[in-house]
Amino acid sequence: MNTLINISMRKFFVYLMLLLSNVLISQSAVKELDSLKLMLSKQDNGDYAKVNLLNTISYKNYGIAPEEIYNYAEKANLLAKKIGFTKGEARSKYLMGVYYLSKGNFKDAFGAIEKSLQLYKKINESHGESTCYDLMGTISYYQGNYKKAIVHYQKALQLAEELGSKKKQADFINNIGNINLAQGKLDEAIEYYNQVIAIYEELNDKKSILIPLNNIAVIYTRQGKNLEGLACFKKSLEINRKQENKKSIADDLINIGAVYSAIKDYDKAKESYREASKIYEELEDKNGISLCIISMANIYRDLGDQKKSLSYLNKALENYKKVNGKKGTLTSYHNIGTVYFKESDFKNAEKNFQIALNIAESLGEKRIIGMLNIALAKVYFHFKNYSKSFKYASKGEKIVNELSLLEEQREVNSILAKLYKSKGDYKTALEHHILYKKLNDSLFNKENIKKIAELEYEYKYKEQLQSANYKELQLTQEVERTALALAKSKQNLLIGIIIFLLVSVVLGGIILYQKLKNIKSVNENILMEQKLLRSQMTPHFIFNCLSVLQGVILNREIKNAVKYLSRFSKLLRITLENSRDKMVPLKKELEALQHYVMVQSLGVEKPFDYTIHKAEEVQEEEVLVPPMLIQPFVENALEHAFEEEQTDRKINVNLEYKDNQLVCVILDNGIGIASKKQSNILLKKSLATTITKDRLKMLSKEFKVDSSISIKDRREINEQGTEVTLKLPYKKIAND
Repeated sequence: MNTLINISMRKFFVYLMLLLSNVLISQSAVKELDSLKLMLSKQDNGDYAKVNLLNTISYKNYGIAPEEIYNYAEKANLLAKKIGFTKGEARSKYLMGVYYLSKGNFKDAFGAIEKSLQLYKKINESHGESTCYDLMGTISYYQGNYKKAIVHYQKALQLAEELGSKKKQADFINNIGNINLAQGKLDEAIEYYNQVIAIYEELNDKKSILIPLNNIAVIYTRQGKNLEGLACFKKSLEINRKQENKKSIADDLINIGAVYSAIKDYDKAKESYREASKIYEELEDKNGISLCIISMANIYRDLGDQKKSLSYLNKALENYKKVNGKKGTLTSYHNIGTVYFKESDFKNAEKNFQIALNIAESLGEKRIIGMLNIALAKVYFHFKNYSKSFKYASKGEKIVNELSLLEEQREVNSILAKLYKSKGDYKTALEHHILYKKLNDSLFNKENIKKIAELEYEYKYKEQLQSANYKELQLTQEVERTALALAKSKQNLLIGIIIFLLVSVVLGGIILYQKLKNIKSVNENILMEQKLLRSQMTPHFIFNCLSVLQGVILNREIKNAVKYLSRFSKLLRITLENSRDKMVPLKKELEALQHYVMVQSLGVEKPFDYTIHKAEEVQEEEVLVPPMLIQPFVENALEHAFEEEQTDRKINVNLEYKDNQLVCVILDNGIGIASKKQSNILLKKSLATTITKDRLKMLSKEFKVDSSISIKDRREINEQGTEVTLKLPYKKIAND
């Protein structure tokens, strides 16, 4: 899908939109600008306020009047320098960088942002530093330096995490995903985009969810899932039209046109590209205009008008060379080579494909590298240089199979079939031809495949139905013959057979009922074990432990770090070991509990006292108990029982036999369940209690013992805190 070579360029505009906080290009924005300019003319609140107002007007001109971005930022910069307002000077330099980037001037853009970063560092302004690193990452990305871009984005992300800005974290993770997408690392890219979606869902920001969704749509189109991708792009376009966001409207139109072109609906593709081009021209956006030119060139190439296509592509190449846009230059050479190939001018096709391949390898564009290797394999096949053709085809096949690019897989299997045929290896040639046909059907005959599948299903269903009817008819005839024979012989025998059949049906029903009951019981056990595993070590607890360990290491507290890591690893090991068995020695359960409490005690600011006491008659090595029954209640006490200001924190765990029952009592001196705060927490955090109750209910049936949980506020006995009483099922290990 050559048209989709251009899709990655749309990220240029999406990045800028994110960096300027999604400024809405609308009539209301123009009115806001007029209001700000009026305020500027009446400004008498001091030079600091004037600098901020000038920067704000510069910021608001994005997408409306590009030259005004620079003019107002320059005025702000001069005034800020004069009065020594470093923050205002840093902001104005940043806005100048945005202006240069919108014009495709990467060198001046990077220089301006570097100056802005140094000024922000001078005054320790983390938010400004993060924004600068983000834009530096974007510039590095479009210069083809992906490694450097990721370094800048990760620095921006680290600062955003320190500031606690979820929205910025989402933006920066999305940018890292974009780099993985450009390098053909599709699985990694989807993983990053899903992280972004999760953050936006947490923030309930439905509009911003469309950004990572659009990126996933790009991946769909590359994998030949055009309808899924088109649906995402159209949804984005609908929202952006309502908000009159011109930049984003143009970006969506480019994507929609690319998908229409891929499915050969060229009229709709042209319509989308023309509308996008008008918007880019209105915004004086050279990169966007060049992108539209290449897209239109690809349509004329596919329609057979190679002369017109080549004219468009040479114009685009000239534009990209002026702004040193390597990715656009790569796209232009690639498409020019494709046009020459269509015209059977294989010499010029080879020349342009080789130039494009060199650029793609320098940029690390894995997907494009695969496509160009296949293109060169086709060229050398026409030159009858089969050894060279096979070399490039093999390289291309490896890459496109790795990236699951359906259309490119189709192309490479087609050329490999021809190559093996030329060698006389007809068996391998046939295998590749079959793969080519399957992929061709997958890409262009999805509806036919669906219909065939439906017909196949219907045929098989009717065939089975007819077979069942025939068997039923045969059985009926057999029964009738048997009945006649029995009637002629002995009536008593018939009655016996009928009774036997009735008894068999009843017994069969009982057996089936018991099997279903057993299956249900097994499923309940499996579900309970899954819930138990999920509740044992929550991701939140593990994350907190690792965060504490990170802090200890960063503070160079080596001994504490080793101690903490040792405790934590033992806790994980024991928890995993215990989870394998239905019953474990009480000693192991208490050991796991002790490690858990000690790990928790190392990671809290306010210490707490805890004791684990068992009566003398409780021999921990001779008693087996179900795992993970006590720990959830100790965890609830640690996390929810105590007020922030409480310093005297105690938790006691006592084990003893009462009336031949193993009883565990968990005491704390916290706020008690009768308090409003603790009651609310118990309502929200009832998962552990619910799972434990269900487990005890099932274990009671299995071991035929009474098991129960009771929770009460200690205020009832004039004490402070909560008391949890567990009657545990147990087994004693028989001594030889």
